Amino acid sequence: MSLKRILPVVLTLLLLSSCNSDIQIASGGESDYRIVVPAKATRSELKAASYLQRYVEKVNRARIPIVRDREESIGKEISIGQTNRITSEVISRIPDLEEDGFSVQSSEKNIFFLGGTQKGVMYGVSSFLERFLSVQILSSEVEVWKAKKRINIPDDLNWTVIPPIHFRSTHYRDTWDPFFAGWHKLHHLANGGHPDWGYWCHTFNQLVPPDEYYESHPEYYAEINGNRVATQLCLTNQDVLKIAVQNLRKAIDEKPDVHYWSVSQNDNVSYCQCENCQKIDKAEGSPIGSLLSFVNAVADSFPDRVISTLAYQYSRKPPINLVPRENVNIMLCTIELDRSESISTSVGAASFREDLEGWGRITDDILLWDYVIQFENLVSPFPNFHVLKPNLQYFVENSADKHFQQGNREVGGEFAELRGYLISKLLWNPSADVDSLMDDFLEGYYGKADRYIRKYIDVMHDELKNSGLGLGIFGHPFQAKESYLSPAKIKQYIKLFDKAEQAVRKSPEYLERVQIARLPLQYARIEIATRMGTAEGGMYIRDDKGQWIVDPQYPKLADTLVTRALRQGVTRFKEWHTTPDEYLKSLKKSWDVDMHEHLAMDMEVQLFNQASSKYAGGNAGLLTDGLRGPLLTFAYNWLGFEGNEFEAILDFGKKIEFSSLSTSWLQDLRSWAFLPETISYFGSDDKHNWTIIEEVSPGIDPKTSGVFIHDFSLELSKIHAFRYLKIKSKSYITCPEWHPGAGGKAWIFVDEIIVK
Repeated sequence: MSLKRILPVVLTLLLLSSCNSDIQIASGGESDYRIVVPAKATRSELKAASYLQRYVEKVNRARIPIVRDREESIGKEISIGQTNRITSEVISRIPDLEEDGFSVQSSEKNIFFLGGTQKGVMYGVSSFLERFLSVQILSSEVEVWKAKKRINIPDDLNWTVIPPIHFRSTHYRDTWDPFFAGWHKLHHLANGGHPDWGYWCHTFNQLVPPDEYYESHPEYYAEINGNRVATQLCLTNQDVLKIAVQNLRKAIDEKPDVHYWSVSQNDNVSYCQCENCQKIDKAEGSPIGSLLSFVNAVADSFPDRVISTLAYQYSRKPPINLVPRENVNIMLCTIELDRSESISTSVGAASFREDLEGWGRITDDILLWDYVIQFENLVSPFPNFHVLKPNLQYFVENSADKHFQQGNREVGGEFAELRGYLISKLLWNPSADVDSLMDDFLEGYYGKADRYIRKYIDVMHDELKNSGLGLGIFGHPFQAKESYLSPAKIKQYIKLFDKAEQAVRKSPEYLERVQIARLPLQYARIEIATRMGTAEGGMYIRDDKGQWIVDPQYPKLADTLVTRALRQGVTRFKEWHTTPDEYLKSLKKSWDVDMHEHLAMDMEVQLFNQASSKYAGGNAGLLTDGLRGPLLTFAYNWLGFEGNEFEAILDFGKKIEFSSLSTSWLQDLRSWAFLPETISYFGSDDKHNWTIIEEVSPGIDPKTSGVFIHDFSLELSKIHAFRYLKIKSKSYITCPEWHPGAGGKAWIFVDEIIVK
């Protein structure tokens, strides 16, 4: 651990605990003090003064007046910022506070709050209020404080903090609240953006828009398999550099006070493989070669700005010879890593450690982009609290002094408020005691239910660690059914939440928060049961007539889940799609399948092309098992084909009559999954001579975004009779040129075949 970076926070906190409290700021609702701000106070200084006044009054009922330093001194004053009250003695104690550091000093019964060049004085006041008045801002809507008869501080107070992390951001919606962000020292705007950043990431299309240039100049874009596609830029084309610089200059002219500008790859892996780009990439050991060469060239045109670029997926590895310019920021991402153990010790993170340390050797301007949520299932248990602190400490130790902790940009998510609170505290002080912070939060946020919530968290984390299994940000609850989401553990969690709700049953606000905290468990139960299907513990059970029906507990549970999620304001269950209402609709659609009355039920399916083993093991039997694949994930009950067509034959054993045919297909363009252009149905009696029954097209624009299921259904005008049924797709084999993955292998996903 780098003592130089982390020790200042620790030392100052220890110093406080050794002091005697003998300056009395307020007692019994009265105070002899007043708050003094500069005659031309900054916004930060005025906010700091108002924070102090507000919470002293809440805690003690004493209202301390705020005055300008043009007024004559009365001898007992609290000086906020650069007032004319600051003495040479006070100045002599204070080191360079940089941008966000602060110092709180007492001298001759006066108190001085000083800060760095940005919001340090405001951060000093909020830290002071937490330390001496026990004020806790737990979320944008929940604050906790206790009344005090007297407010005392040490008469020899000398408290200075310079944070080791200079850019602090966590992507939880609640933390965007301006007051919460200010109090917890976060660099957030109210819309989740970041002050002093013009462009944030994935900017190639902004700099050289394909809509404007691709048709007339395809050479400006990536060459893949000999074709030019608008996925990324061709970074060795000098016209591309010229246009990017021109467009960036226009953007900077519109926001001349903004310092950071991203020049970074689009969010796909289809980078340029032309001869010139490959030559540089080969020399530098990875595609970072052509990317960093381009970014350095852009940075040379803007010496008074910082040009940021991503080291992400294919560009993560540092170059062999190139060095970023002094005004280039490297935004290094951890998207691939396991979250079950610390990055500093995880065997699977060895290559990332090598990359981080490699970047640290050639630049001291690294913004670490870390991930703290399960993107595929935003409302899902994700026991990673134990790695938050060691990961941050490891990053700081290795020259990363800027941090973006990506949580959930949507409303909600598992323990969203707790995560936002803990991460904010750790970003300010990576040495903070996480257990104490968590206990304080749980007590203030959940009241008497706190011990049951803590037990739930601890049991889940212990079970994950003991299992030795991984934890991925693109995982699914079903993957944990043998560890922290086993049937036995789920029963234990249900009992803990029952006790938690009982403990706060007479406190509506606490009860609502406990019920919100229960949503991930309810979601996991539904998702695991859906995956289990007709197996023990699955979604379906037999009724007293031996027919498969949906277990009645799950529709009730789903209604409760969605009702509470909507009440909380949850906007998505998955990173880019699936609202609570859409989720419920998808579940109901899967339950509506009649599992015993259609003719293809349990029929053997012969595939002409092998399905991918990545999804459901490539088991063709799921096409006729009566269960519908869900909207939220490909991994259950969907058969996937990559760069290949679907062609299958069903043998009914004898000639049968039918008048209705249907197959289900899924589209998710972000995952390179397309609906077929057409589905053709054929019939035969000998498996050699085939009669076309009908061809069906989706009637949907192939560029339609979002994730959705479409049924290629036929209600035939007459009854047909055949022994064999063949179904054949006509699909995209590679992603089309308008798609970000242009040239890459396209996917199709098929589910239930229904014949009636």
